[in-house]
Amino acid sequence: MKTSRIENVIVEFFRGIDDKKWELSANNLMEKVQVNYAIDHLGVPALLTAEKLLSSWRKSLSGFQFTQHQLANFQIEEQTLEAKVQCYGTITHYLPHSKGNTWRVVGNYEFQLFKDLEEWKIEAITFFFKYQDGNLELPKVSSYSSQ
Repeated sequence: MKTSRIENVIVEFFRGIDDKKWELSANNLMEKVQVNYAIDHLGVPALLTAEKLLSSWRKSLSGFQFTQHQLANFQIEEQTLEAKVQCYGTITHYLPHSKGNTWRVVGNYEFQLFKDLEEWKIEAITFFFKYQDGNLELPKVSSYSSQ
């Protein structure tokens, strides 16, 4: 099955994050991005510059040895200059630890993209949290190891 350019923008964005190739991620974002990490669909949106968004992700993920964003079941509604994308997301965070090496977060993503000079760019990201499992202490441990 052929993937669309819109889907590839989202996949490249997360590949950049997982591979710590922040410029790759930045190339797939509008200058300002609305971000909402919605827990029980009650998140508070924030409008951030792409630089600030990636800086915050770099800081929060730097303590993990690896991360992997797995995306599936893309549903894309494309118009001439805008697109809405929904997909499943499973994010696995890895850091060797005696109580378990992985912390996994599962939910749904919703993206808004805008076509800017013939290139699709992400202008909004919402994550609807479903559940987490694994070593729930890893986020705290990783923040100590990144200092």
